[in-house]
Amino acid sequence: MKINFQKQFGKGTDPWYAKAERWVKKKFKNPYIQHLALGVVAWLKKIWIEGKIQMEMASVDEQVKEIHKSWDGYTQPRVKIVETESEVEGLKDMSIEAYREAAKADAWLFGDYDAYESFDINTKKVSSEDESV
Repeated sequence: MKINFQKQFGKGTDPWYAKAERWVKKKFKNPYIQHLALGVVAWLKKIWIEGKIQMEMASVDEQVKEIHKSWDGYTQPRVKIVETESEVEGLKDMSIEAYREAAKADAWLFGDYDAYESFDINTKKVSSEDESV
C-alpha cells in the first residue's frame, strides 16, 4: 500500500502554479507526459512572473511621474512682482523676485546653503548672509 500526499506550507491560498502542478501530478500517470506537462507549467510560471515584474515596474514608473509632477511646484521658480511707492508722484517702483523664490525652493529641497559651509560642501553656493540670497 502506497500513500502519496502533498502539503503546501504557509498562510493564504495556493497560487495558480502550485494548483496546476498538483493537477498535473494527479491527472497524468505516464512519467513522460507528466514531466512534459510540469515543464509547461514551469515555463508558464516564468512568463507569468516576468509579466508581473513588468507590470509592477510600469506602476513604479507611473508613480515616479506623479511624484515629479507634484514636486515641480516646489522646484520651479515663481516670479514675484513687487510694487512699491515711488518718489515720483503717479509712478510705482517695480521689482521682480524670481531668484529669491528659487532659493527658497532649493532650501526646502536641499537644506540651507549655510549648512554646506560647515561641512566644506559646495563652497561656491554658500551665502554670507541669510537675506542676501
